[in-house]
Amino acid sequence: MPVLIRKHMSLSHHNISKVRELAVRYDLSESELVRRAIQAYDPEQPRPASTPEDQEKVAEAVLDHVQTALGAAIKAVESANVRIDETLVSLNDPNRRISIALEVRKEMDGNPGFLDEVSYMMAGANRSSGESS
Repeated sequence: MPVLIRKHMSLSHHNISKVRELAVRYDLSESELVRRAIQAYDPEQPRPASTPEDQEKVAEAVLDHVQTALGAAIKAVESANVRIDETLVSLNDPNRRISIALEVRKEMDGNPGFLDEVSYMMAGANRSSGESS
């Protein structure tokens, strides 16, 4: 195998995504995929003209991919909605509310800084390294 040299290159987000996708699809490292693409590239070699049938096949493949991705996204949203509905129903259950209140009280008794931690979390603030919990 030839000696490999590390080289820094700038790529668009689209190109990085494409390299990652192809590397996963073909079970290659990203570096190996780029090496193979460079070896296969010949700008002087004429490309075959695509026919309308070829373009239609490509369009169908893209549409299939989009449909699959949308189906997965819809399924994920539906699943999240079910979990949200279940949570809302459980929060309206008086026994569940009592259980949550007891859990919170237990945590507060065992951890006096609990409310401070919650306030930091709710505010999205990061503690400096000098603060303790």
